[in-house]
Amino acid sequence: MNELLDHPAIQAGVAPFLAALAVAWPLSRTRFLGLATGAAFTLAVALTIGFSFTASTSLQKLITIEMLLIALIVPLELLAARIAPGRLRMGLAGAAGLSAIWVAWRVLQQQELATALLAGAAAALFVAALAYTAVASEEDAAPASASALVLGLGSGALALAGASALLAQLGIATAAGAGAAWLVLALKPKSAPTGHTLALPAHVAAGLVGTLAVATGSLPWYGLLPMLAVPACARIKTMPGRAFWLRSFVATATASIPMLLAVFISLWTARAS
Repeated sequence: MNELLDHPAIQAGVAPFLAALAVAWPLSRTRFLGLATGAAFTLAVALTIGFSFTASTSLQKLITIEMLLIALIVPLELLAARIAPGRLRMGLAGAAGLSAIWVAWRVLQQQELATALLAGAAAALFVAALAYTAVASEEDAAPASASALVLGLGSGALALAGASALLAQLGIATAAGAGAAWLVLALKPKSAPTGHTLALPAHVAAGLVGTLAVATGSLPWYGLLPMLAVPACARIKTMPGRAFWLRSFVATATASIPMLLAVFISLWTARAS
């Protein structure tokens, strides 16, 4: 049994997906479906590096930020009705951007001042933009779940291309959680509002994984740029009135176009170097 749990495919994909499915099914008609992605990410961490650490390395800081975000899902949903949507999006985006700087701080300290300022600002804007679009897409669960799935899976592929195996596992686990939510929503389409946090954990995790893959791996920074178009592409064809599974499938297909471009750029650069 221990040998099975040590397999990377089980740690990053199968086990997180099953955990997320167990959480998503009873929560499918609530505003807390983002907890499914949280369950997948948490289990992946438990199976890989565990929780016996202090937030000193960049990877440990990433996990700390994501775990904090997961813990805030319920309070955010309960308080969302009292906060203007624009203010909520800006607040979460700002916090996500600052978290990107904190996560990459040790790497930034090793660079020259001008380079560090530019890299830190770019990382903050990148993660903040993904967090902002996550909240903005919550009006419809189809594009929200699609962008979460594509960004999670794509960030794992990019981390793998950048020779960051553990980051790749965390990205794939995030995709497994988002995929479980996607599947449950397709099987049990909900009529209640989706909430504001369905895609948020996956968007922030994907942004931080991509940022660290650039900072600590061999991934080129420009390979991340197409990721910013994923949420917008997921909303291109909403097809109101159609079945949820069909709208989600189309949203996933359109969102995959810029993500495939990001992976292609990264693989091409790795091959050229």
